[in-house]
Amino acid sequence: KKNRFANISPYDDNRVILSPLGDLTNEYINASHVDGYSKPRKFIAAQGPVPSSIVDFWRMVWQEKVPSVVMITNLVEGKKTKCEQYWPSSGSQDFGPFHVSITHQLILADYTIRTLSVEH
Repeated sequence: KKNRFANISPYDDNRVILSPLGDLTNEYINASHVDGYSKPRKFIAAQGPVPSSIVDFWRMVWQEKVPSVVMITNLVEGKKTKCEQYWPSSGSQDFGPFHVSITHQLILADYTIRTLSVEH
């Protein structure tokens, strides 16, 4: 299961297509390229990863050379999971072939800023 919701999927003409990477050959991720003000495909809008798509999420970040991730949901809202935690709670964590480390974290009242290092 790669989609959080059965009725929400990307359009074929602007979806992100994952390239094969070692044993990872599935090309699908629920994410779309979005045009910026003056640059086509400037941004990527993606669903909050489900457990089976966390490695694909990092694959997309690596492949597309994503410099920043902005998460606009909580992990849980009410009693419903909105997004799996795709970063380490502290230190570092491996997600498939990707080693993700927290290098800095600033926790504020309404949001948190994390600087992550991703290695492959």
